[in-house]
Amino acid sequence: NVISGNGNNGVDIQGGSSGNAVLSNLIGVAADGVTPLGNSLNSLRIQGNSDNNQIGSATVHFANEIAFAGTGDGIVIGSTDTGNLIGVNSIHDNGALGIDLNNDNIVTANDGTDPDAGANNLQNWPVVTNVFRNGASFGVVYLLNSTPLTPFTFRFFFSTACDASGNGEGASFIGSFAQATNGAGFASAAPQFAVNVPDPAFITATATG
Repeated sequence: NVISGNGNNGVDIQGGSSGNAVLSNLIGVAADGVTPLGNSLNSLRIQGNSDNNQIGSATVHFANEIAFAGTGDGIVIGSTDTGNLIGVNSIHDNGALGIDLNNDNIVTANDGTDPDAGANNLQNWPVVTNVFRNGASFGVVYLLNSTPLTPFTFRFFFSTACDASGNGEGASFIGSFAQATNGAGFASAAPQFAVNVPDPAFITATATG
């Protein structure tokens, strides 16, 4: 579907609506997949006790392009909404944040062992500490502190420009990696991917529990 040029949100999942899958859509661009045709507010919003929805999937084959929101975010998760999976998507050039937990236009700060409640339980994000090239491979070194002894899927993206907030967005998918946190809630690794990442590029990572 092409979901673009609307005067409000592009996609709005609300009122306790759960179990929806939003896959393979062009949200905020024209049918050519390139020309900007943004929605006036947010590209996609989940609110009002709407849980366990899926935005994008594990592979690029079902990714959404989520771009060019006018004054809003790429993806908004409301403060009462949990379990909403944000998978592989191309998120770029939105007016505010790429992903906004709690719909407050603020990058939610990480906290030790991630005990808080709120949008998607205010899941902590991985800190990218280094990147490197190894022949044709591109490696990312990251550190996450979150719920102890919990398996996570880490997804890595790159963009050619950084968001004004200094975090994200993630225009192109690099790859994913699975790892569990230890007893202190830490996970760190340096996975490598056979992907051509341009230089310069800005790297973004997400963690999904």
